[in-house]
This record gives sequence, C-alpha cells and structure tokens, in this order.
Amino acid sequence: MRNLSASIDLRIGTDAVLKKVSAQTDIILDASSLPRVVYLSLMTSLLNKLIPDKNADDALAAAGVNFQVLVAEDANLDGQIMAEDPSSEIVMVPGFSGAMQVESFQDWPLVWFPILGEHRVNQLQIIRSSEIPGEAEICPVLPHPSRDPRRADRLLVEYKEALFKSRQTPTSNILYVHESQPFEAYRQLLGAMRRYTESMEILGGCRLVVTPLGSKLITLGAGLACFEMRPPNLETALHGVAIPHAEPTRYDVDPHAVRSSEPEVCCLLLTGDAYA
Repeated sequence: MRNLSASIDLRIGTDAVLKKVSAQTDIILDASSLPRVVYLSLMTSLLNKLIPDKNADDALAAAGVNFQVLVAEDANLDGQIMAEDPSSEIVMVPGFSGAMQVESFQDWPLVWFPILGEHRVNQLQIIRSSEIPGEAEICPVLPHPSRDPRRADRLLVEYKEALFKSRQTPTSNILYVHESQPFEAYRQLLGAMRRYTESMEILGGCRLVVTPLGSKLITLGAGLACFEMRPPNLETALHGVAIPHAEPTRYDVDPHAVRSSEPEVCCLLLTGDAYA
C-alpha cells in the first residue's frame, strides 16, 4: 500500500496527464466538478507546458494550441455548501511550493492573499496556523461586484474573528475582485502582487501566498495570476509564489439547493490562435 502525501500524489497525477499532451491542437479542461487543487494544478501545469517562455511576443499563441477552461458556476449554491472537517495536511499545488520550502526564502517577508468564501473559516485557520507567520502582511480578497451585493459584507462578518481581530488586519488591505469576471480578478490580483514585489525588493525579496477559498471563477483568475508571477528560476528570483490548501474531508449541502441551482457556463480561452 502506498503512503504518499496528498501533494506528492497530486503531482504524480498531474504529471500523468501532461504526458498525454503531445500533438493536440485543442485542449479543454472542465473545472465544474473538480476539486480546486486539481483544476488549479492541471490549468497551471498545462499553461507551463504550452508557454515555456512567458516573455515571448507570441507566448499566448502557444504554437496554435487552443487551451480552454470550461466552468459551470452558481455562486449562490457555492455559498451554501458547508466544507466539513478540513484535513490537517496542507496540500501544495505543484510548482507553487518553493516559496514555503526553499530555505533561502524563509527570511523574506510574506504577503498572504486569502480568497474568502462562505463556510471556509476552519480551512483558513488551519493554513494560517501552520503556514502563515504572525508578522505576515494579510490582504483578504473579497468578491465585489457580486450578483449578491451584500455577499462581501457577510464574508467580512464571517471572517471578523479569524482575520481582522486575531491578526489585526487593516480593512485598507482588502482587495475587491469581480465575482464573475476571472480575467478581471486576474488583473487585480496580479497588480497587487507586482506592487508588493516591487516595494519589498529592497528587503531582498518576498513570498506571495495565495489561498483560494472562494468561488470557481475567482479561483481561476487567482491561478492565472500565480502562473504569471511564478519565477522561471528560483535560484535567482526575488520572490516566490505558493498556493497552499487544506482540503475538506466532506461537504454538506441541501439537496433542494442543488436541484434548483441555475449555474452559468463560462469558457476561458487561455491560449491559441485567438492570441496570434
């Protein structure tokens, strides 16, 4: 019987999928029903394979490979799903663990971007207690604009004790991202990450940690920002990016809410002929 950590198992599974990618012209990833660490791992790893040089002029053209991500999302339903009994084992998305594990990075200041979602406080507390030092700069990410204009307010109340009282996080650090526009969420988060990287360069570097606990579209936008910020060479990098996650062992939701859900299907074209 194998006794592998979830992070290693995730990397092995992702590598197995990448080995199947050879001469395809179209790749479609349906993230609708996958766990977030799985679709984040697949999306970022496929992008890394298709875009070996992010600075190239035609990088997004990806030699004509059309990579699309499909997702059916109902943010209202997601807000009713209870994540129960989160695992104490922290899972790292493959390719985004160096910021937490490389010894030379440990003295760098850490900036944490927890993307807040309903009923995920226990997950956040596990990650906070095991991975986030007390002196970290915390920038909570909230969904706004949102289909529910009060959603961000309710999340502030839900996370009041876990983030704002226990860690004295100033409300001026809050980052608002569009709930249903992943490319806009990507742009806003990427801009914040770049600003922190530039301002902390004088200290030698910084660690950027993103914890995706929000809805699928915001999570996809965050994954794109992390891919963009991932340094090509950790030995010479002035920053590192990590995506830690505490996976729940079970979920609980009212069956009626599932049956009455009306998700919107979105398609993100990430690479291919459209960018040529």
